[in-house]
Amino acid sequence: MPSLIDNYILERKVGEGTSGEVFKGKEKCKPYRPVAVKFIPKKSLSSAGRENLLNEISSLKKLKYNFIIQMMDFSWNDTHVYIVLEYANAGDLSGFIKKRKVLSESLAQIFCQQLCSALLFMRTHNISHMDLKPSNLLLHKFSPNRNPVLKAGNENAF
Repeated sequence: MPSLIDNYILERKVGEGTSGEVFKGKEKCKPYRPVAVKFIPKKSLSSAGRENLLNEISSLKKLKYNFIIQMMDFSWNDTHVYIVLEYANAGDLSGFIKKRKVLSESLAQIFCQQLCSALLFMRTHNISHMDLKPSNLLLHKFSPNRNPVLKAGNENAF
């Protein structure tokens, strides 16, 4: 597991993608919010990749919206870039559908409305999501008795 980064405690690895690993963690100080921390090795980035990463971070700074995973922080050292994101506690839409085998029409309608709202918000900022797929649509559940909220995610897609 990567070492601690300044304001966060890492708990466990939750994913791995083409550009790095993602760990679940939490803030060191109150309110101890859960976070997802993506570790991107600098050595894996070409010069174009570095420029794309800077553009993505710039885009994520602008995207503060209910149906978009929020970037909370970012930093870097000699070896890695760290992107700290809001943690989606209910997984992604792909896993949600696989687990349930079927999505009710009413829930599909709610998810579609949330996704369209997120895409419209991105459009107002001249930002496009370039990798829409169920595994990049993350879910957050605020209480056991409510449906999860769909949030556009994957910082490599903007």
